[in-house]
Amino acid sequence: MVPLHTVKALEKIAMQLGTAIVRMKAQQALRESERELHKAKDDLKLKVLERTSWLQEVNEALPEEMAKHRETEAELLKAREAAVEAKAAFLASMSHEIRTP
Repeated sequence: MVPLHTVKALEKIAMQLGTAIVRMKAQQALRESERELHKAKDDLKLKVLERTSWLQEVNEALPEEMAKHRETEAELLKAREAAVEAKAAFLASMSHEIRTP
């Protein structure tokens, strides 16, 4: 039969080992979480750089695009004015035709 003090000593060692195992698992989980966090941070940095680059390209092209839209707008306004004038001339002509026998 094993003496009581030996059993108590073994129980104490078992408790210490259990605590050490729990701590090691917690540390492993913490390291894994830190790796995941660093990966997510790196992925986010990459996305920010990509979007920043895209925004810079769009911003650089914006003045040219605005100029094209202004030209198109000016052309459309001229065409509208010509259509209004043509309509007015047509209505004046038709009104004159209707009134004169």
